[in-house]
Amino acid sequence: MTINYQTPTATPADENGNEVPPPPPQPEDQPAQATLLNVRFTNSGGEELHFKMKPTTRLMKAMNHYSERWGRPRQQLRFLFEGERVLDHHTPTDLEIADGDTIEVVS
Repeated sequence: MTINYQTPTATPADENGNEVPPPPPQPEDQPAQATLLNVRFTNSGGEELHFKMKPTTRLMKAMNHYSERWGRPRQQLRFLFEGERVLDHHTPTDLEIADGDTIEVVS
């Protein structure tokens, strides 16, 4: 008769036999910090407003702030990036906006 016995996996222990906690995660295990993009909003009068935002932030936040800053109702403004209309749900990643790009504001 043969008995197969598997030994349990050993856990690290200190000199007193207490379990040692796992080491803290290394920097490569942690998610990278999101880089901020500088996006310019310009109108036909040459006025500019600069925003720093994460690539995953909805552009709606910046568009609302722009309309409040210039005292114009949001419904009267159109936001364009490379000739295409920017919608509320778009993010810089969706539109492939790079650092320093400009969004045009048309009334």
